[in-house]
Amino acid sequence: MKKTILIMFVVGLLLPLTTHALPGFMEARMGEVSGQVMFNGAPLAENLLAFFNVNKGLPPISGKGGRAPDARTFSDKDGKFHARLSQGSFYVGVLNRGPADPLGPPRQGESYYFADGGEGKLRRIVVSGKQEVDQGVIEFALPGVFNETEDSFVVTGLVVKGAGDDEPYQGALVTAKTGKNSRFRPDYISSPTGADGKFIITLPPGKSYVIMARGAITGGKPSPGEDIGKYGATALEAQIPDVSQLRPPPGVDVEIPKVAAEEQLTVKGETGQVISGLVIHMYKMPDQKSIQEGIKAGNRKETDEHPYYRKGVPLKNLLFATNSAELQGDFAKELDQWVDFLKGKPEISIEVNGYTDNVGSERYNQQLSERRAQVVGIYLVNKGIDSVRVAAVGYGKANPIADNASEDGRSKNRRVVIQLVK
Repeated sequence: MKKTILIMFVVGLLLPLTTHALPGFMEARMGEVSGQVMFNGAPLAENLLAFFNVNKGLPPISGKGGRAPDARTFSDKDGKFHARLSQGSFYVGVLNRGPADPLGPPRQGESYYFADGGEGKLRRIVVSGKQEVDQGVIEFALPGVFNETEDSFVVTGLVVKGAGDDEPYQGALVTAKTGKNSRFRPDYISSPTGADGKFIITLPPGKSYVIMARGAITGGKPSPGEDIGKYGATALEAQIPDVSQLRPPPGVDVEIPKVAAEEQLTVKGETGQVISGLVIHMYKMPDQKSIQEGIKAGNRKETDEHPYYRKGVPLKNLLFATNSAELQGDFAKELDQWVDFLKGKPEISIEVNGYTDNVGSERYNQQLSERRAQVVGIYLVNKGIDSVRVAAVGYGKANPIADNASEDGRSKNRRVVIQLVK
Protein backbone atom coordinates (compact mmCIF):
# COMPACT_ATOMS: atom_id res chain seq x y z
CA MET A 1 0.00 0.00 0.00
CA LYS A 2 1.30 3.40 -0.88
CA LYS A 3 2.04 5.43 2.19
CA THR A 4 0.08 8.62 2.53
CA ILE A 5 1.62 11.83 3.76
CA LEU A 6 0.21 13.52 6.83
CA ILE A 7 0.51 17.26 6.43
CA MET A 8 1.71 18.65 9.74
CA PHE A 9 3.89 21.68 9.26
CA VAL A 10 4.10 24.98 11.08
CA VAL A 11 5.51 28.11 9.49
CA GLY A 12 8.64 29.12 11.34
CA LEU A 13 7.50 32.65 12.04
CA LEU A 14 4.87 31.17 14.31
CA LEU A 15 7.09 28.74 16.14
CA PRO A 16 7.56 29.69 19.80
CA LEU A 17 10.86 29.07 21.49
CA THR A 18 10.54 25.69 23.11
CA THR A 19 9.95 25.57 26.85
CA HIS A 20 9.38 21.82 27.01
CA ALA A 21 11.78 19.35 28.52
CA LEU A 22 14.23 18.09 25.89
CA PRO A 23 16.22 14.87 25.63
CA GLY A 24 19.67 15.08 27.22
CA PHE A 25 21.57 15.20 23.92
CA MET A 26 19.42 18.14 22.78
CA GLU A 27 19.77 19.97 26.09
CA ALA A 28 23.53 19.82 25.67
CA ARG A 29 23.18 21.70 22.38
CA MET A 30 20.99 24.50 23.72
CA GLY A 31 22.39 27.92 24.61
CA GLU A 32 20.94 31.26 25.68
CA VAL A 33 21.41 34.68 24.18
CA SER A 34 20.24 38.12 25.32
CA GLY A 35 20.71 41.75 24.29
CA GLN A 36 18.97 44.96 23.27
CA VAL A 37 17.78 45.63 19.71
CA MET A 38 18.11 49.22 18.40
CA PHE A 39 17.43 51.13 15.17
CA ASN A 40 18.80 54.64 14.68
CA GLY A 41 19.46 54.90 18.40
CA ALA A 42 15.92 53.96 19.46
CA PRO A 43 14.87 50.59 20.92
CA LEU A 44 12.79 48.27 18.75
CA ALA A 45 10.29 47.77 21.55
CA GLU A 46 7.83 44.88 21.75
CA ASN A 47 8.73 43.63 18.30
CA LEU A 48 9.11 40.14 16.88
CA LEU A 49 12.67 38.80 16.74
CA ALA A 50 13.35 36.06 14.18
CA PHE A 51 16.49 33.89 14.20
CA PHE A 52 17.80 32.34 10.96
CA ASN A 53 20.40 29.56 11.02
CA VAL A 54 23.32 30.70 8.87
CA ASN A 55 23.82 27.20 7.42
CA LYS A 56 20.44 27.40 5.68
CA GLY A 57 21.20 30.59 3.78
CA LEU A 58 20.45 34.29 3.95
CA PRO A 59 17.38 35.71 5.68
CA PRO A 60 14.72 37.45 3.53
CA ILE A 61 16.65 40.70 2.95
CA SER A 62 15.18 40.91 -0.56
CA GLY A 63 11.76 41.64 0.93
CA LYS A 64 10.15 39.05 -1.38
CA GLY A 65 9.66 36.26 1.12
CA GLY A 66 12.28 33.57 1.43
CA ARG A 67 13.60 32.01 4.61
CA ALA A 68 11.29 30.93 7.38
CA PRO A 69 13.02 31.59 10.71
CA ASP A 70 14.22 28.74 12.87
CA ALA A 71 13.01 30.35 16.11
CA ARG A 72 11.53 33.57 17.41
CA THR A 73 10.82 35.63 20.48
CA PHE A 74 9.70 39.19 21.34
CA SER A 75 11.59 42.19 22.69
CA ASP A 76 10.25 44.02 25.76
CA LYS A 77 9.35 47.70 26.12
CA ASP A 78 13.05 48.62 26.25
CA GLY A 79 13.99 46.49 23.23
CA LYS A 80 15.64 43.86 25.41
CA PHE A 81 15.25 40.16 24.69
CA HIS A 82 16.25 36.74 25.94
CA ALA A 83 16.14 33.63 23.75
CA ARG A 84 17.04 29.96 24.09
CA LEU A 85 18.39 28.46 20.87
CA SER A 86 20.18 25.40 19.61
CA GLN A 87 23.90 25.95 19.21
CA GLY A 88 25.01 27.50 15.94
CA SER A 89 25.38 30.77 14.09
CA PHE A 90 22.31 32.93 13.43
CA TYR A 91 21.21 35.99 11.51
CA VAL A 92 18.68 38.08 13.45
CA GLY A 93 15.72 39.97 12.03
CA VAL A 94 13.15 42.21 13.72
CA LEU A 95 9.62 42.66 12.41
CA ASN A 96 7.67 45.61 13.80
CA ARG A 97 4.85 43.39 14.99
CA GLY A 98 3.72 42.96 18.56
CA PRO A 99 2.69 39.83 20.45
CA ALA A 100 -1.02 40.63 20.03
CA ASP A 101 -0.84 41.21 16.26
CA PRO A 102 -2.07 38.60 13.73
CA LEU A 103 0.29 35.79 12.78
CA GLY A 104 1.96 35.26 9.42
CA PRO A 105 4.84 36.49 7.25
CA PRO A 106 5.59 40.22 6.74
CA ARG A 107 2.62 42.16 5.40
CA GLN A 108 2.27 45.45 3.59
CA GLY A 109 3.04 48.35 5.91
CA GLU A 110 5.27 46.32 8.23
CA SER A 111 9.02 46.97 8.42
CA TYR A 112 11.67 44.28 8.64
CA TYR A 113 15.11 45.08 10.08
CA PHE A 114 18.26 42.96 10.28
CA ALA A 115 21.23 42.94 12.62
CA ASP A 116 23.90 45.12 11.00
CA GLY A 117 27.47 43.87 10.82
CA GLY A 118 28.74 46.95 8.97
CA GLU A 119 29.95 47.46 5.39
CA GLY A 120 26.74 46.03 3.97
CA LYS A 121 27.12 42.74 5.80
CA LEU A 122 24.71 40.99 8.13
CA ARG A 123 25.77 40.46 11.73
CA ARG A 124 25.97 36.89 12.96
CA ILE A 125 25.24 35.80 16.52
CA VAL A 126 26.94 32.65 17.76
CA VAL A 127 25.12 30.44 20.26
CA SER A 128 27.10 27.83 22.21
CA GLY A 129 25.67 24.84 24.03
CA LYS A 130 25.01 25.31 27.76
CA GLN A 131 26.24 28.91 27.68
CA GLU A 132 24.49 32.27 28.04
CA VAL A 133 25.92 35.19 26.08
CA ASP A 134 24.86 38.82 26.44
CA GLN A 135 25.21 40.46 23.02
CA GLY A 136 24.75 43.94 24.46
CA VAL A 137 23.30 46.52 22.07
CA ILE A 138 22.62 45.18 18.59
CA GLU A 139 22.15 47.79 15.88
CA PHE A 140 19.70 46.97 13.10
CA ALA A 141 19.31 48.32 9.58
CA LEU A 142 16.71 48.17 6.82
CA PRO A 143 17.15 45.36 4.24
CA GLY A 144 18.22 47.75 1.46
CA VAL A 145 21.63 48.47 3.03
CA PHE A 146 22.85 44.88 2.75
CA ASN A 147 24.75 43.75 -0.34
CA GLU A 148 25.14 40.06 0.49
CA THR A 149 24.02 37.58 -2.14
CA GLU A 150 23.97 33.82 -2.53
CA ASP A 151 23.44 31.28 -5.27
CA SER A 152 19.78 30.50 -5.84
CA PHE A 153 17.18 29.30 -8.29
CA VAL A 154 13.59 30.42 -8.67
CA VAL A 155 10.37 28.42 -8.62
CA THR A 156 7.18 29.97 -9.98
CA GLY A 157 3.69 28.64 -10.44
CA LEU A 158 0.01 28.90 -9.71
CA VAL A 159 -2.17 28.00 -6.74
CA VAL A 160 -5.73 27.01 -7.70
CA LYS A 161 -8.89 25.94 -5.89
CA GLY A 162 -8.85 22.15 -6.09
CA ALA A 163 -8.58 19.43 -8.73
CA GLY A 164 -10.11 20.32 -12.08
CA ASP A 165 -10.55 23.94 -10.97
CA ASP A 166 -8.43 26.60 -12.66
CA GLU A 167 -9.71 29.46 -10.49
CA PRO A 168 -6.74 31.22 -8.86
CA TYR A 169 -6.37 31.00 -5.09
CA GLN A 170 -5.59 34.34 -3.51
CA GLY A 171 -3.65 34.67 -0.25
CA ALA A 172 -1.94 31.27 -0.27
CA LEU A 173 1.48 30.92 1.30
CA VAL A 174 3.77 28.59 -0.63
CA THR A 175 6.48 26.87 1.41
CA ALA A 176 9.48 24.66 0.69
CA LYS A 177 11.16 22.02 2.80
CA THR A 178 14.23 19.96 1.98
CA GLY A 179 13.69 16.23 1.70
CA LYS A 180 10.47 14.27 1.33
CA ASN A 181 9.36 14.46 4.94
CA SER A 182 6.71 17.20 4.84
CA ARG A 183 5.64 16.78 8.44
CA PHE A 184 8.04 19.39 9.76
CA ARG A 185 8.26 23.17 9.65
CA PRO A 186 9.36 24.47 6.22
CA ASP A 187 12.62 26.30 5.62
CA TYR A 188 11.40 28.75 2.98
CA ILE A 189 8.19 30.69 2.43
CA SER A 190 6.76 32.90 -0.32
CA SER A 191 4.78 36.08 -0.09
CA PRO A 192 0.98 35.52 -0.25
CA THR A 193 -0.40 34.89 -3.72
CA GLY A 194 -2.26 37.75 -5.35
CA ALA A 195 -5.57 37.73 -7.17
CA ASP A 196 -3.95 35.84 -10.04
CA GLY A 197 -2.89 32.99 -7.72
CA LYS A 198 0.73 33.21 -8.88
CA PHE A 199 3.65 32.57 -6.55
CA ILE A 200 7.42 32.91 -6.66
CA ILE A 201 9.88 31.42 -4.21
CA THR A 202 13.68 31.61 -4.25
CA LEU A 203 15.65 28.58 -3.04
CA PRO A 204 19.31 27.55 -2.65
CA PRO A 205 20.45 25.15 -5.41
CA GLY A 206 21.53 21.55 -5.19
CA LYS A 207 18.79 20.22 -2.91
CA SER A 208 15.37 18.64 -3.46
CA TYR A 209 12.39 20.50 -2.01
CA VAL A 210 8.84 19.54 -1.15
CA ILE A 211 6.56 22.41 -2.25
CA MET A 212 3.39 22.93 -0.24
CA ALA A 213 0.77 25.64 0.26
CA ARG A 214 -1.48 26.78 3.05
CA GLY A 215 -4.49 29.06 2.87
CA ALA A 216 -4.08 30.70 6.26
CA ILE A 217 -1.65 30.99 9.12
CA THR A 218 -3.21 29.93 12.40
CA GLY A 219 -0.16 29.30 14.55
CA GLY A 220 -0.25 25.52 14.47
CA LYS A 221 -0.80 22.48 12.29
CA PRO A 222 -3.65 22.68 9.77
CA SER A 223 -7.10 22.28 11.31
CA PRO A 224 -10.00 20.32 9.76
CA GLY A 225 -11.57 22.43 7.05
CA GLU A 226 -8.46 24.56 6.51
CA ASP A 227 -7.18 24.97 2.94
CA ILE A 228 -3.95 23.11 2.19
CA GLY A 229 -2.16 21.83 -0.89
CA LYS A 230 0.94 19.96 -2.05
CA TYR A 231 2.73 19.97 -5.38
CA GLY A 232 2.20 16.58 -7.00
CA ALA A 233 -1.07 15.78 -5.22
CA THR A 234 -4.14 15.95 -7.43
CA ALA A 235 -6.69 14.21 -5.20
CA LEU A 236 -8.00 14.72 -1.71
CA GLU A 237 -6.89 11.20 -0.80
CA ALA A 238 -3.34 12.50 -0.78
CA GLN A 239 -4.15 14.56 2.29
CA ILE A 240 -5.56 11.80 4.51
CA PRO A 241 -3.60 10.61 7.52
CA ASP A 242 -1.24 7.68 7.45
CA VAL A 243 -3.39 4.62 8.13
CA SER A 244 -0.54 2.12 8.15
CA GLN A 245 -0.89 1.69 11.92
CA LEU A 246 -4.56 0.74 11.58
CA ARG A 247 -3.69 -2.69 10.29
CA PRO A 248 -5.89 -5.71 11.06
CA PRO A 249 -4.71 -8.71 13.09
CA PRO A 250 -2.29 -11.15 11.42
CA GLY A 251 -4.06 -13.48 9.03
CA VAL A 252 -7.02 -11.15 8.44
CA ASP A 253 -7.52 -9.35 5.15
CA VAL A 254 -9.20 -5.96 5.56
CA GLU A 255 -9.26 -3.30 2.91
CA ILE A 256 -7.45 -0.16 4.07
CA PRO A 257 -8.09 3.12 2.18
CA LYS A 258 -5.50 3.59 -0.52
CA VAL A 259 -4.02 6.76 -1.96
CA ALA A 260 -5.43 7.60 -5.36
CA ALA A 261 -3.15 10.59 -5.92
CA GLU A 262 0.17 10.85 -7.67
CA GLU A 263 3.43 10.38 -5.87
CA GLN A 264 4.61 13.43 -3.98
CA LEU A 265 6.87 15.43 -6.27
CA THR A 266 9.99 17.37 -5.38
CA VAL A 267 11.73 20.27 -7.10
CA LYS A 268 15.47 20.70 -7.60
CA GLY A 269 17.28 23.46 -9.47
CA GLU A 270 20.71 24.84 -10.29
CA THR A 271 22.06 28.34 -9.80
CA GLY A 272 20.21 30.89 -11.94
CA GLN A 273 17.60 28.40 -13.15
CA VAL A 274 13.92 29.33 -13.26
CA ILE A 275 11.50 26.45 -12.81
CA SER A 276 8.02 27.51 -13.86
CA GLY A 277 4.61 26.01 -14.46
CA LEU A 278 4.04 24.36 -11.06
CA VAL A 279 0.36 24.04 -10.11
CA ILE A 280 -0.74 23.44 -6.53
CA HIS A 281 -4.33 22.32 -5.94
CA MET A 282 -5.86 23.41 -2.64
CA TYR A 283 -8.12 21.13 -0.59
CA LYS A 284 -9.93 21.22 2.70
CA MET A 285 -7.95 19.55 5.45
CA PRO A 286 -9.93 16.46 6.48
CA ASP A 287 -10.73 15.60 10.06
CA GLN A 288 -7.89 13.14 10.67
CA LYS A 289 -9.31 11.82 13.94
CA SER A 290 -12.67 11.06 12.33
CA ILE A 291 -10.97 9.22 9.48
CA GLN A 292 -8.93 7.10 11.85
CA GLU A 293 -11.89 6.36 14.10
CA GLY A 294 -13.96 5.46 11.05
CA ILE A 295 -11.36 2.95 9.92
CA LYS A 296 -11.16 1.44 13.39
CA ALA A 297 -14.95 1.27 13.64
CA GLY A 298 -15.11 -0.44 10.27
CA ASN A 299 -12.61 -3.04 11.44
CA ARG A 300 -14.75 -3.80 14.50
CA LYS A 301 -18.00 -4.38 12.61
CA GLU A 302 -19.29 -7.92 13.04
CA THR A 303 -19.97 -8.65 9.39
CA ASP A 304 -18.81 -11.23 6.90
CA GLU A 305 -16.13 -8.75 5.78
CA HIS A 306 -14.89 -8.13 9.34
CA PRO A 307 -15.64 -11.33 11.30
CA TYR A 308 -12.69 -11.51 13.64
CA TYR A 309 -14.18 -9.56 16.56
CA ARG A 310 -16.98 -12.11 16.68
CA LYS A 311 -15.47 -15.38 15.50
CA GLY A 312 -11.82 -14.94 16.35
CA VAL A 313 -8.74 -15.47 14.22
CA PRO A 314 -7.36 -19.02 13.84
CA LEU A 315 -3.60 -19.42 14.14
CA LYS A 316 -2.88 -21.01 10.79
CA ASN A 317 0.72 -22.04 11.40
CA LEU A 318 0.23 -23.47 14.88
CA LEU A 319 -0.10 -27.27 14.92
CA PHE A 320 -0.59 -29.74 17.77
CA ALA A 321 0.02 -33.45 17.77
CA THR A 322 -2.60 -35.76 19.24
CA ASN A 323 -2.69 -35.56 23.05
CA SER A 324 -0.10 -32.74 23.00
CA ALA A 325 0.00 -29.07 24.02
CA GLU A 326 3.53 -28.57 22.67
CA LEU A 327 3.90 -25.76 20.12
CA GLN A 328 4.77 -27.13 16.68
CA GLY A 329 5.01 -25.84 13.14
CA ASP A 330 6.09 -22.32 12.15
CA PHE A 331 4.37 -20.90 15.23
CA ALA A 332 7.00 -18.30 16.22
CA LYS A 333 6.68 -16.26 13.04
CA GLU A 334 2.89 -16.00 13.38
CA LEU A 335 2.87 -15.39 17.13
CA ASP A 336 5.55 -12.72 16.79
CA GLN A 337 3.27 -10.94 14.32
CA TRP A 338 0.58 -10.98 16.99
CA VAL A 339 3.07 -9.52 19.47
CA ASP A 340 3.77 -6.61 17.10
CA PHE A 341 0.07 -6.11 16.44
CA LEU A 342 -0.88 -6.06 20.13
CA LYS A 343 1.97 -3.72 21.06
CA GLY A 344 0.62 -1.28 18.48
CA LYS A 345 -2.94 -1.50 19.84
CA PRO A 346 -2.75 -1.19 23.64
CA GLU A 347 -6.50 -0.63 23.85
CA ILE A 348 -7.22 -4.21 22.77
CA SER A 349 -7.21 -7.33 24.97
CA ILE A 350 -7.43 -10.89 23.70
CA GLU A 351 -8.87 -14.24 24.67
CA VAL A 352 -6.88 -17.28 23.54
CA ASN A 353 -9.28 -20.16 22.84
CA GLY A 354 -7.99 -23.74 22.79
CA TYR A 355 -9.73 -26.69 21.07
CA THR A 356 -9.16 -30.44 20.63
CA ASP A 357 -10.36 -33.25 18.40
CA ASN A 358 -12.81 -35.88 19.73
CA VAL A 359 -10.24 -38.48 20.77
CA GLY A 360 -10.38 -39.07 24.53
CA SER A 361 -12.77 -38.25 27.33
CA GLU A 362 -14.63 -34.97 27.81
CA ARG A 363 -12.62 -34.10 30.92
CA TYR A 364 -9.27 -34.92 29.33
CA ASN A 365 -9.99 -32.84 26.23
CA GLN A 366 -11.15 -29.90 28.35
CA GLN A 367 -7.87 -29.90 30.26
CA LEU A 368 -5.85 -30.36 27.04
CA SER A 369 -7.59 -27.44 25.36
CA GLU A 370 -6.83 -25.24 28.37
CA ARG A 371 -3.15 -26.18 28.21
CA ARG A 372 -3.04 -25.36 24.50
CA ALA A 373 -4.55 -21.94 25.14
CA GLN A 374 -2.20 -21.32 28.06
CA VAL A 375 0.96 -22.16 26.15
CA VAL A 376 0.08 -19.57 23.50
CA GLY A 377 -0.85 -16.99 26.13
CA ILE A 378 2.43 -17.56 27.99
CA TYR A 379 4.39 -17.08 24.76
CA LEU A 380 2.74 -13.69 24.14
CA VAL A 381 3.27 -12.55 27.73
CA ASN A 382 6.92 -13.60 27.65
CA LYS A 383 7.29 -11.42 24.54
CA GLY A 384 6.13 -8.32 26.40
CA ILE A 385 2.32 -8.31 26.24
CA ASP A 386 0.80 -7.38 29.61
CA SER A 387 -0.73 -10.47 31.19
CA VAL A 388 -3.88 -8.54 32.12
CA ARG A 389 -4.59 -8.26 28.40
CA VAL A 390 -4.36 -12.02 27.78
CA ALA A 391 -6.95 -14.58 28.91
CA ALA A 392 -6.69 -18.31 28.13
CA VAL A 393 -9.89 -20.37 27.79
CA GLY A 394 -10.30 -24.04 26.84
CA TYR A 395 -13.36 -25.33 24.97
CA GLY A 396 -12.43 -29.02 24.76
CA LYS A 397 -13.78 -30.80 21.71
CA ALA A 398 -16.66 -28.35 21.26
CA ASN A 399 -17.19 -26.36 18.05
CA PRO A 400 -15.28 -28.56 15.56
CA ILE A 401 -14.49 -26.92 12.23
CA ALA A 402 -13.88 -30.20 10.38
CA ASP A 403 -15.08 -33.80 10.41
CA ASN A 404 -13.46 -35.78 13.25
CA ALA A 405 -13.95 -38.97 11.23
CA SER A 406 -10.64 -38.43 9.39
CA GLU A 407 -7.12 -37.63 10.58
CA ASP A 408 -7.06 -34.53 8.38
CA GLY A 409 -10.27 -33.27 9.99
CA ARG A 410 -9.04 -34.03 13.50
CA SER A 411 -5.75 -32.14 12.86
CA LYS A 412 -7.78 -29.07 11.89
CA ASN A 413 -9.83 -29.28 15.09
CA ARG A 414 -6.67 -29.33 17.24
CA ARG A 415 -6.34 -25.57 17.08
CA VAL A 416 -6.03 -22.25 18.87
CA VAL A 417 -8.07 -19.17 18.00
CA ILE A 418 -7.44 -15.63 19.19
CA GLN A 419 -10.55 -13.63 20.01
CA LEU A 420 -10.20 -9.83 20.14
CA VAL A 421 -11.88 -8.15 23.10
CA LYS A 422 -12.62 -4.42 23.33
